[in-house]
Amino acid sequence: GRKRLIAYIVANGNEITQMELVQFLAERLPSYMIPAAFVFMDSLPLLPNGKVDRRALPDADISRPALASDFVAPATPAEQKLADIWSELLGIEQVGVHDNFFELGGDSILSIQVVSRAQQAGLHFQAKQLFQHPTIAGLASVATEKAAIHAEQGVLTGPAPLTPIQHWFFDLGLPSPHHWNQSILLEIPAPLPPEHLRLAIDALLAHHDALRMRFHFENGAWVQRMADVDGETPVEVVGLAETPENELPGRIEQVAAQAQTSLNLQNGPLLRAVYMDLGPQRSHRLLLVLHHLVVDGVSWRILTEDLQTALAQIGNGKRILLPPKTTSFRYWAERLQDYAGSDDVAQQIDYWLSVQSAEPPSLPIDFPGGVNNEASAASVSAFLGQEDTRVLLHDIPAVFDSDVNEALLAALLRAFSKWTGSRTLLLEQEGHGREDLFEDVSLARTVGWFTSMYPLRLTLPASAEVDGKQQRASGLATNLNRSLLQQPEPAAPEADSGRVLKSVHEQVQALPQRGIGYGLLRYLHPDPAVRSRLASLPPAQISFNYLGQFDSESQSGVSTIGVAPENRGPERDHKGRRHHLLEISASIVDGELRLNWRYSRNLHRPQTIQALSDDFVAALRDLVEQGRAESEKGYATIDISGDELSYDDLDALMDEIDF
Repeated sequence: GRKRLIAYIVANGNEITQMELVQFLAERLPSYMIPAAFVFMDSLPLLPNGKVDRRALPDADISRPALASDFVAPATPAEQKLADIWSELLGIEQVGVHDNFFELGGDSILSIQVVSRAQQAGLHFQAKQLFQHPTIAGLASVATEKAAIHAEQGVLTGPAPLTPIQHWFFDLGLPSPHHWNQSILLEIPAPLPPEHLRLAIDALLAHHDALRMRFHFENGAWVQRMADVDGETPVEVVGLAETPENELPGRIEQVAAQAQTSLNLQNGPLLRAVYMDLGPQRSHRLLLVLHHLVVDGVSWRILTEDLQTALAQIGNGKRILLPPKTTSFRYWAERLQDYAGSDDVAQQIDYWLSVQSAEPPSLPIDFPGGVNNEASAASVSAFLGQEDTRVLLHDIPAVFDSDVNEALLAALLRAFSKWTGSRTLLLEQEGHGREDLFEDVSLARTVGWFTSMYPLRLTLPASAEVDGKQQRASGLATNLNRSLLQQPEPAAPEADSGRVLKSVHEQVQALPQRGIGYGLLRYLHPDPAVRSRLASLPPAQISFNYLGQFDSESQSGVSTIGVAPENRGPERDHKGRRHHLLEISASIVDGELRLNWRYSRNLHRPQTIQALSDDFVAALRDLVEQGRAESEKGYATIDISGDELSYDDLDALMDEIDF
């Protein structure tokens, strides 16, 4: 298992407790650098040269997974509720009140689920407060039992402004905008009564207003309106019991393909459910198809959870009762419309103009002049095993003070630099977009397309320099040595992967408001000149989206529902043009990192994209190995982005410390 940071203490006759040490260090170090255990000794074992004999140090009695603090059980009802929520979402049996959410493997997308589950349990806080207070003890201290959020209950109807990502979609000018979907194909082990499914889908449509959106082209612009509940349930039942086993995958794909083309922006529906009855000896299939205009990755988590809740309640003879609504999609869109003209957003104009000011490096093309359309789209897949993914989730954030998204970006930067020969990479980054901009807004359980999309320019760091920095570090090291009782042995010279990740972390952290301001300026700013200037800049040829963590199976009250292996059919119309040359998506499913590289066969050979994917995986594994090695040494990086020191300064400083 993973090793943890342990402090060995020689008190020299002084009376000192572990709690006093924790409090002392907590005032001076990030939480993840506080030792997980303290071992008190009469003396430290030494080598003949006077250095500590590390191999002779006794093992600490630690029975929990590697965390940044000793286990302290929840002591209040609020702490217990939060501990239960973290345990379920993170898949960890025992969570202490001082354990760091992000060191446990949490991320920004999971933080939204924490907010949602906490609200259902009667605790209210914003996702940003989880970042500010990433422990149960800290979060419980700021959570309230009453929420002052704008959350209209009941069925909502009427117009709503388009959000930036919806404007982006309509700007694509697709020949068939009706067919641009997201879908999921589920395996249902036990028979599901079709009437139960119809009742559950009706409940989703009534509860989540965005699913009833209708889009119309009026006076030269697209508009959206929430329709009323009309009584028509978009559920289809298809009997495939007589289909032979060898023909079944093709038949399922055929049924799915028909469903993918059945949505209509003007008249609806924008959701279609198809239940495929495969007979008594086989598991059944449930296909859910939604137009992307009304759903995103976070929304899928909400919808699948609510679907299973509704089915379980129906199966138990109970009335369907879903958790209360959070802020409506319409209210969010209205607040964005107003906020886009604020001074806070206007101050970002120069930043976003500078990001795209230079022409991005052109990607190598195998077939110049090829048509980049959906009919030519193909994919290359890659994955990282569970153990390496565990290091990516747990060790790298603690060692490098970064997150999974930044680690993936660092590997992408190295892979593309090798391919293009350029030190710079311009990509279009996708984020969940559910940012805490307004005190009266909570989107934890709101369904819709909230994605933020913004240009991100990354540059490889320059080679390490020591000259002046080394001299500057010497004076700092003197004071630091006086305050350290014991330090780990010096690390080997840092590999390129770690230095690149540190640089990427600094560049990503420089983004204003996690990138959401770009779309506000580009599509909603009241000054058409601002919108026009941003629209005229050269676009990125690459998109990247980290979708977060998923389990392929989840428990419902009816049966265990899992993801089915068959093809879901084409989610986009083949005649449509593709906006990017490469679309890269990543997710963690059942503890494994999975990556998908979507490209055009009219522009690239499969071997080209496979080689690029292999370089990316190699760069990521290089980073994982360094993270694993540094974690075993108890070595961690401190976030100094707000201080005078740079990471190069810190590296030079560490070289000067007398270990």
